[in-house]
Amino acid sequence: MANIEKLISKGINYWQSNELVQAKKTFEKVISLKPNFYEIKSYLGIIELKLGSHEKGICLLKSASKFAPKDTNIKKNLSNALLEYANYLISRLNYVEAFNILKEAISVEPSNINFYINFLKLANQTKNFKDVDQIYSEAIKISDRNIDLFYIYANSLLDQKKYDLALKVYQKALELKSDFSECLFHQALCYEFLGNKDLAFEKYDEALAIKPDYFLAIHNKALLLLAQENFHDGWCLYLNRWKKNNNVKDYLITARAELVEIPKNNEYIYIWSEQGIGDQVLFSSMLNDFKKFTKNLIVSLDERLIPIYARSFENINFISKNTDPKKIEFSRHVPLGNLGLFVRKDISDFKNQQDRFLYPNLQLKDRFAKEYKKNNRKLVGISWTSINNKYAESKSINLDQFNKIFKKNHFDFVNLQYINSIEEISLVKKKYNVNFYEANDIDKFNDLDSLLTLISACDFVITISNVTAHFAGAMGIKTFLLAPYGYGKMWYWAQEGKSKWYPSLTVIHQKKIHGWDDVFEKLAAYLET
Repeated sequence: MANIEKLISKGINYWQSNELVQAKKTFEKVISLKPNFYEIKSYLGIIELKLGSHEKGICLLKSASKFAPKDTNIKKNLSNALLEYANYLISRLNYVEAFNILKEAISVEPSNINFYINFLKLANQTKNFKDVDQIYSEAIKISDRNIDLFYIYANSLLDQKKYDLALKVYQKALELKSDFSECLFHQALCYEFLGNKDLAFEKYDEALAIKPDYFLAIHNKALLLLAQENFHDGWCLYLNRWKKNNNVKDYLITARAELVEIPKNNEYIYIWSEQGIGDQVLFSSMLNDFKKFTKNLIVSLDERLIPIYARSFENINFISKNTDPKKIEFSRHVPLGNLGLFVRKDISDFKNQQDRFLYPNLQLKDRFAKEYKKNNRKLVGISWTSINNKYAESKSINLDQFNKIFKKNHFDFVNLQYINSIEEISLVKKKYNVNFYEANDIDKFNDLDSLLTLISACDFVITISNVTAHFAGAMGIKTFLLAPYGYGKMWYWAQEGKSKWYPSLTVIHQKKIHGWDDVFEKLAAYLET
């Protein structure tokens, strides 16, 4: 017995000196002499955790707890070890196991509200909402006044598009903390997705009254104003987009001044690229109007767009967005998205909107026409799926839902999206006996010139919100844009009917979440006219 006590004392000295390897060896000797010594097993478990051996540490703590089920310290150490291990698993993207470990932590210490909150956070991060309602129900029994619990659970409801329920839970958090600006911001999102723009504005303003530099709220309010065609106020607030999410790194760093007023005649202006391909196409619809101020324009774009723009615009120098600004001669600069401040200040400015401003490769267009347009049948370009985008699920449509269109026997179809859709297309071809071309000989992701030209060969296009819509509209191709309800409906598609940005494009709105039947009925009616 004296020998065990001596070893324990020695092990604790190593522990206190942070000599963990020596402490581990010493405590292991103690356990070899007295296997059921749960206190030492608990020490040993913690050491294993500190040394990075999560599974060994948890196993030892579980064993210690088995021998001392009423020892609250061991239980707390075990539950904390499980939480630490869950966080490690999350860092390794092992989310399934992390969920299981968090559930185990809750079972070990069911009164610890933090474990429930961590579970809900993980569910929100992974969009795995299988058990969130049950976890929330259990957590609310422990604490019905925990602001974080309400806020995180409401976020999961928002992500599940349960907007009415989310509003109520956010309100519970606000009853405990009336100046919770993030809660007000998310309530604004709920109202926006429910189509209640007035209450959305009200909540954004409440959030900004509390936190004037809440740039994400400012940005969202700007987009809402632009969606409502209040361009004067919308563009002004849109200037703050660089400050949301700390993305100022995307702003051009140069000693030369940004353009904030009409440029001088023949002044060299550098208009620099921002955001994605679709945004660049949308904003470039204003280039010809802006060119009236000065003919000396240098415009940077995604490299894949350069051949298209060099062919489509006269007297504008187009360069890759990767070009070092130090190698460019200009007096002042302006981001592409700021052009609206100069040439789209009011709805009346859209009277100048061109029917088309991008042009295809005519030789390639002839080739596509010969290959895909046969027997005097109309060729319909189609794009229905979005990936790698936070709006992907809301925007995407199952191809079979186009059945009303497929049943018309005077259309042939061509796939305009770059993702692999062979299986889906094959099923539709068999089911509806339609011609559906794949155009496998072009790289629709990297060769945007060929994609644009393929679109130009179509008689009309049916698409969700993506680069296809922007290309088709920019070329004046008759286009039907199928827009989701609320979440995922971009500000420039907010008005149903003829687009002001692309006069050849008609926007058809979803009337309820996930319900596309009304959209296709309306589309079918358009195609009959």
